[in-house]
Amino acid sequence: MAERGAKRDAAAPPARRASIRSSVTRISLVDLCLLGAQAVGLAMAAAGALAEYPWLTLSGTVVSIGSQVAVTVLRSPINRALSYIGISRAIRILLLILLAVFLQLALASANAADNLRHGATVWVLPLAAVLCFLATFGDQWRARGYQVTGLAWRGFGQWGLRNSVPAPAGTISAIVALIPTLVLAGGVPLVLATDGARIDLVVVGAVAAILGFTSGVASIVLRARLLALGTRADCVVALRAALDAYAPEVVIYVSAPASGTYALNVWIQTANAFTARTLIIVKEAAHLPNMEPTNIPVLFAGRARDIELLTVSSIKVVLHPTTANKVFEIMRLRGLLQVFIGHGDSDKVSSYNPYSKVFDEIWVSGPAGVDRYTALGEGFRPEQFVTVGRPQLAEIATVAADGSSEITLPRPTVLYAPTWEGFLEQSNYSSLASMGVAMVSAMLAMPNQPRILFKPHPSSGHRRADMLEAQEEIARLLAEAGSDHQVFETGTVSLYAAFNSADVMITDISSVLTDFLASHKPYLVTNPRNEKLADFLLAFPSSDAGRVIDADLSSQQGEGFSQAISHALVGDPEGRAARIALADYLLGPISADPVKAFVDQVSAVVERAKSRYPEPRVVPTPPLQEGRSMGVSTLTADTVDGAAG
Repeated sequence: MAERGAKRDAAAPPARRASIRSSVTRISLVDLCLLGAQAVGLAMAAAGALAEYPWLTLSGTVVSIGSQVAVTVLRSPINRALSYIGISRAIRILLLILLAVFLQLALASANAADNLRHGATVWVLPLAAVLCFLATFGDQWRARGYQVTGLAWRGFGQWGLRNSVPAPAGTISAIVALIPTLVLAGGVPLVLATDGARIDLVVVGAVAAILGFTSGVASIVLRARLLALGTRADCVVALRAALDAYAPEVVIYVSAPASGTYALNVWIQTANAFTARTLIIVKEAAHLPNMEPTNIPVLFAGRARDIELLTVSSIKVVLHPTTANKVFEIMRLRGLLQVFIGHGDSDKVSSYNPYSKVFDEIWVSGPAGVDRYTALGEGFRPEQFVTVGRPQLAEIATVAADGSSEITLPRPTVLYAPTWEGFLEQSNYSSLASMGVAMVSAMLAMPNQPRILFKPHPSSGHRRADMLEAQEEIARLLAEAGSDHQVFETGTVSLYAAFNSADVMITDISSVLTDFLASHKPYLVTNPRNEKLADFLLAFPSSDAGRVIDADLSSQQGEGFSQAISHALVGDPEGRAARIALADYLLGPISADPVKAFVDQVSAVVERAKSRYPEPRVVPTPPLQEGRSMGVSTLTADTVDGAAG
């Protein structure tokens, strides 16, 4: 035991240095300016005290404390970086108090100093200063008493665990703890500047003392409340017990930016039908409020260690809608069958990334998916591919053989559904910024103006401001043109509702195009980079049964934009056979119940995983904090992060 402890102690300095580096690398120019303002404010306060200029001291105090308030509100990494070298917020506040009060009192004008040497002022002001410091320190002590992050959950009530609740916000209490300091450090120089009498200073000191005492008591009460709700160790142990009781077999594991919740939402309705016990794990808390409704238990686990402790032995299969870097946190665990299901089927390069070969199985909608990966020549194995269809197609109405639709359309309708700009310019297939406004304006200028539906991608503008500008301009044009036009809310359900309300779609290379093919309706696909038509059709087979429109709204197929729209609005019957054949190639034959077909595939992969890994996995036991009770761990800490800042 002693040897292990010695090794652990020896390893501590590198971990500390790593934490310091992590904090420093996140410091921005704004953070440095705020830190500079604190230093300048301290210098001003000291200079004002030495020169007997109370207003200069007051200004310096306001600048320094104001910058500290900003640092706290913005949760700047400055706080953490300084704390690592022993300069905590409490220490900085104490320096402010000392400079703004004690130096002033020692060096103020003679008349004011004479008034300060007598009576209650002699002890009221120092007492107020001490209580202000304790209040500030107490806030940090309270936050450290429950400094846990990255855990939240819901849906485990049946297995003995209530939904997590937000922890009391740390930022507000941190600002409240600064109020007594502001009163004292600002009030004293203000009174001196107006040549106030001793009683004024007593009042300032008394008010600061009362506020400081109250803030200190509040910190004690809040710390007691947090500890009663449970620590991070309590939460992990309670979650582990609930997960062991639930015994999930399948995990849907998602990591994406906040704008990427749609990648999970496209699967929620299908997952609700799974017969295998399922758990949803998200790596970012921002997905929790934006998820579609589900009865499946949901867990936000921000730390890699949590994934290791909470991926219980009953789990056999992990379904991945995304390929973000954090997938490795669960892929490194042995005894799990890792399956990439994606969140859309398209000709985008991101839909057949060489990265996907790390998965045990790659599920594709139809033969086109296999062909894309195989054409890469990146070492994919034939046994990795499983053709599963596209369960989302159950929501899409298909045009009948006679050209009629299951939906009665009140007016010829065009849906414009552009994709987003991607993380890199290489994967930017969007027409929104380069063509969107021009296409919508052209349709509004048509003699027989169609009804226009606009469905922007949820992540539009993630990387480029001109995408959002174009989106807002299109929304403005449609609003001015009349109430029959419509801008659909971002989200999966509204996308398929838009499909069913449209006669024709204009879109970019994306899974939106692939899914729309299930309707067998005509479509136009954009070519914003003006690639040669033959090269474009070869690279993007999903465009083969539609009209391709270049950036200037012309078409290399001999038809301009307005003519192509007009032709499509009458159904384009001669192109119907090509659209049906292309849909079968991209999406596979559409089954009578595509959701059930996918659910059966999930059940089958669970059985394959059990055969491949017959022995139960060994999962580490979460450490229980010594002396803690496990009866009340119902608190998440994702809102406490930065409370000590």
